[in-house]
Amino acid sequence: MSDNSGNGKSRHLRLIKPEDISELASRDSEAEAEAFPTVEPGLHPKNGPVSTSGQDSESARAGESGVSASQVPVMGPGMEPANEDGQQDSEPDQEGLSDLLTQSDERALARYLAIRERAPVEVRQYLSKKGILKSWHDSILERLMEMDLLNEERFCMNRIEHRLGSGQGPRRIQQELASLGIERDIARDCLDTVERHQWEEICLEVASKKLEGWMDREDSYWKLMQFLNYRGFESVHIEWAMNALKEKFPHWASRFSSV
Repeated sequence: MSDNSGNGKSRHLRLIKPEDISELASRDSEAEAEAFPTVEPGLHPKNGPVSTSGQDSESARAGESGVSASQVPVMGPGMEPANEDGQQDSEPDQEGLSDLLTQSDERALARYLAIRERAPVEVRQYLSKKGILKSWHDSILERLMEMDLLNEERFCMNRIEHRLGSGQGPRRIQQELASLGIERDIARDCLDTVERHQWEEICLEVASKKLEGWMDREDSYWKLMQFLNYRGFESVHIEWAMNALKEKFPHWASRFSSV
């Protein structure tokens, strides 16, 4: 069949045979398969077999170790990993006071302890003031001692040093430590770290300052001894200080020559 229209050249139309249609359909199927590959269930198109769920993954790991999936422990929030025996620790390690106090109470207690060294009685009074049940006090104090935030010996040494600076003797300091709940042996050991000559020098310093205002009193000698005794100095300290005053102020001492 020919067509003489247009540019005058003839065009021939080719009849399509049935076998040509089958060939074209086959080519289209191959092109579609390359563009959209079919992935079998359980297979990754590039990486091979994959698990279709977290449960399948657990089952695979359990199978490798010879343990069934039902025996694999499930970890949850706050749970500790199993130990070597396959058992979870019944009591997790505690840090700080989070298991005994709220966060706000714990922070407030930390600020209270940071100001200066505290005695056990002071901490108990503080906890009571904050409304903490007394049944919890022992546990809280024990934990503070374990954390070295509460130390009786350290408190004693600091308190002794402070009281020495204010001119107090060992007997009065020991009474104060006892009232604060410090054990007698601990208080005694800490007081023994102060040498005898230190107590005597402090006693003399206190007596000299007091005598300046009592020099003209007829009973100044006796009043001074009573005052030093009230300050908590031992008799040996007072005797040494009074003899030193007699040597320093002979005119004053002459009035008490019979002593």
